[in-house]
Amino acid sequence: MELAAVTMPSEASVGSDYELVEVRSDQVDREMLLAGESSGIPEALQGLFWMDGNPLPDEVISLGRSTWHRETNTTRIHVYDERIWSWHADLQGRGLYALARATRLVYELRFNAGLTFGDIVPFVSLAGKRVRVPEQLTRFTMRRVSDDHWLRDSWFFSLFHHVYDLRRIVRGDGSRTDAFSTYARSAPPRSALAVRRRAAAPHRASA
Repeated sequence: MELAAVTMPSEASVGSDYELVEVRSDQVDREMLLAGESSGIPEALQGLFWMDGNPLPDEVISLGRSTWHRETNTTRIHVYDERIWSWHADLQGRGLYALARATRLVYELRFNAGLTFGDIVPFVSLAGKRVRVPEQLTRFTMRRVSDDHWLRDSWFFSLFHHVYDLRRIVRGDGSRTDAFSTYARSAPPRSALAVRRRAAAPHRASA
């Protein structure tokens, strides 16, 4: 896929339209937007996935607002978008979300035909232009282990390598997997989700 094919999000999706709200971590499946059975997202990527072993202050992701392109086996996730990414509700989590929002962080997921391996290509906005983060700085991949389990590899500066488990905790039909209880025990009690800011009601002058 040519880099020029990556487009800027619409004005309705830019980060300044969002704020964070706190929810109970053991209720994220009631609050987050699932990539369900009718979403067009392949079954292997539906539901909610827990970043087990991720050292950063974020926990759960969803492709609930993503569009699947069957001809190229690709999709994108706007990391700062509404109810598709959970963050720790502390200062560190809120700071990481602020960085994702300020840079308009987008991940483009590029999978092989069998959906057993994917490259995760990060793009950020610099001076109003969409720029791919060079592989010399970061490279992210995911390898499918089983129906509900992927391995997430990260390389930084072509030197430092970290692996964590991407575990499905909720299926596309909304049912919880066995991993949900482990997630709920290990996650912070509270999580933060991005939501759209509501427009203020117009002020009416009194008669």
